Amino acid sequence: MSVSVAPAAKPGAVTLHVMDFALNTPDAQARWAKEKSAFLQKYPEVTIQEDFTDDFSTKLPVLVASGTPPDVAPLRRQAEYPAFAPTGAVIDLSPFMARSKVLLKDDFYESTLTMQTIANKLYAVPTTQNPFGLFYNKDLFDAQGVKYPDLTWDYQDWNDAATKLNKYQADKWDQVGGLMPSWWTVHYAGNHGWPMWQGGPTQPGVCTRVNYDQPGIVQTYQWYQGVVCKDHLSPSDDQTTKMKIDFTNGNVAMRFSYDSRSDYADKIKGNFKWDWILAPLGDKKTPRSETTIGGGVAIFDLSKVKDVAWSYLEFTNNPAFLVEYVKANGARNVYSNRKVQESPEYQASSVPPSDKKVLIEGINTGKFFPEPYWEMKALKIAVPSLPKGTPDPSSCGADAPSILAEQAKVDNQALTAHGISVCQ
Repeated sequence: MSVSVAPAAKPGAVTLHVMDFALNTPDAQARWAKEKSAFLQKYPEVTIQEDFTDDFSTKLPVLVASGTPPDVAPLRRQAEYPAFAPTGAVIDLSPFMARSKVLLKDDFYESTLTMQTIANKLYAVPTTQNPFGLFYNKDLFDAQGVKYPDLTWDYQDWNDAATKLNKYQADKWDQVGGLMPSWWTVHYAGNHGWPMWQGGPTQPGVCTRVNYDQPGIVQTYQWYQGVVCKDHLSPSDDQTTKMKIDFTNGNVAMRFSYDSRSDYADKIKGNFKWDWILAPLGDKKTPRSETTIGGGVAIFDLSKVKDVAWSYLEFTNNPAFLVEYVKANGARNVYSNRKVQESPEYQASSVPPSDKKVLIEGINTGKFFPEPYWEMKALKIAVPSLPKGTPDPSSCGADAPSILAEQAKVDNQALTAHGISVCQ
């Protein structure tokens, strides 16, 4: 759930900006109603108005620039909006945390605090984490005698299993071996330690660069083209949409994704057995590099109701409240707070993964790999685009090396023109 709090017209009233896609099932809407009701029981003087949006992530930088931001906003990772903290758009929450009786700094995993800290200032309270991983249908694995994925898997192991589980003929799938959205290329590259975005203006003395033209990134796109276009282990994005292929339908053996466990639990229910594991290793000879988006909640400096904003933030992240939520609804999120993540209630939840230890492994080994599009948008730089009609570098038949080299060139030229030091 991503929520922000903004002051409304009358004292004691707030507007909750809610991301629609987080409430895309009746069960999710019911859970949200209970959470809201619990807050109002403790703060009856507050009146809630709701504003639903599917475009929250793109509105945030715009709201900050226009000077009318919400009071509390979710930040997927402070570095994803590098313009926020240095310009004073969001406030240091360390004093609030120091006074809190329920949000104790020592209860948070160190890596989650680091994600939201710049120059020893905590700009967002860590909330939920989002380790990217692999969903798999245990019934399909069992039916074909294929061993379940585990933490020793690399992408070759994934490829071997997807080949055994794939049923493709005449341009259609009776069973998809491994559903892989085109955006997975970013996270595949991250697993191998190849960043598409290098450095950042919030790091003094560190140059910045868009690395689309680097050999490892080019190899990433060519690997994706092979899986989709040559081996047909996964439909393309267009085919997935047109054929209405979805993991919840029960005919997809594996799917790479961000943490969709709550949504899947609502939709799959008991229709088939499924589980979740961290993404495959980039290299079995090197330590795991797990792509993770770290969630946090920040308060904007322009807020006129900072105390109300903190009250909402503190209430909804109180570990006692969250443990009760888990007890009632299942372990649907990965929490930054040890008291929740390692609680008996969390460990006993029937919501996958069956081995909850892999989620803590995801937190401890997690790294954030920014995408150039997000970073440039946060810097208020228009993202240059290739000429109309140029294919996506992951499209079948596309000349990925040439397309990526040209995109890197125009992006880095735009950074230079904006006065940002670009790595040579």
